[in-house]
Amino acid sequence: MLIPLLMAGCSKGIDPEEQLVEIKLNAGNAATKAPIASYGQTSFSPTVAGWEVLTGETVNYTLSEKWVTTTSSIAYNAVNAPITLTTPQNYAKDKRYLTYIKSWYPAGNPAGGIVTFSAPMTDGSQDILYSQPPQFDDRYPVEVSGSKFDVITTPVEYWHPLSQFKVVAYKPAGIADEVKVLSIKLKGSEIATGIDLDNDELITVPKDVYLFNDPGTPTELTNTSKAVGDPVMVKPFDSNIIYFEVVTNQYTDQNVKVTLDVKPDDPAGYPCMPGRAYTITLKVNTEEITVVGAKIISWKEGETGSGEL
Repeated sequence: MLIPLLMAGCSKGIDPEEQLVEIKLNAGNAATKAPIASYGQTSFSPTVAGWEVLTGETVNYTLSEKWVTTTSSIAYNAVNAPITLTTPQNYAKDKRYLTYIKSWYPAGNPAGGIVTFSAPMTDGSQDILYSQPPQFDDRYPVEVSGSKFDVITTPVEYWHPLSQFKVVAYKPAGIADEVKVLSIKLKGSEIATGIDLDNDELITVPKDVYLFNDPGTPTELTNTSKAVGDPVMVKPFDSNIIYFEVVTNQYTDQNVKVTLDVKPDDPAGYPCMPGRAYTITLKVNTEEITVVGAKIISWKEGETGSGEL
């Protein structure tokens, strides 16, 4: 998802040294497979902030930003769609100063380099987008900066710092009894409530999240795999072994162990990758729950993983 930042041309008859140059935005190839669409949202309006720094000095994102605003709505499938800052902003009038930009979604204003989301969703349904890649990425850090006579040409790309988890389940052939799922909970997870702009890290709180929790209207399983509940998005785990609690009308397992594959080219220290969507397949009968596989889909294609109780 690329959001190039372009400059408006200077007006004739005005001293270039006195000219104010407005920062304009263009939604380049904004197509994405963001799971937020599964919650009925197909566009986003990120927050954008700018810091003015004397050329040659290091930007300090813990200091107060020069300005902060939002953008018009960006469709997830936008291609070269012009967008605008809600409150128009200019580069520094003094050509010696650079404007550095960072952007994020959902909404939240920075204070001392810390963004606290205005209305964080703590149920795992909130997608996070940030204009910095993961720190293991060769492109990190991406500095988006420019001045009135050297405008920003580096595109702003929004990255997914969270991991997504989805569960599909079925009952094996030969099981005549009804098997219904009452709830599925991801254990040991952390929910993002903000971003540390200076260190490019998520701010999180521990919280187990439910993919499905409706004992009054349980999901009845058949011999064909079906999705149970909704995907959840959480901070990537520090281990490739994670646990679910699954409650059915027949059986409850408080620690369903899932082993996620670690690919040979995955960076060290990231057993659960940001920007990846994992689909966990469960085989549920009347006495046990078996993990058939853990497949990486959607955000980034990958291999499968598996495990058993």
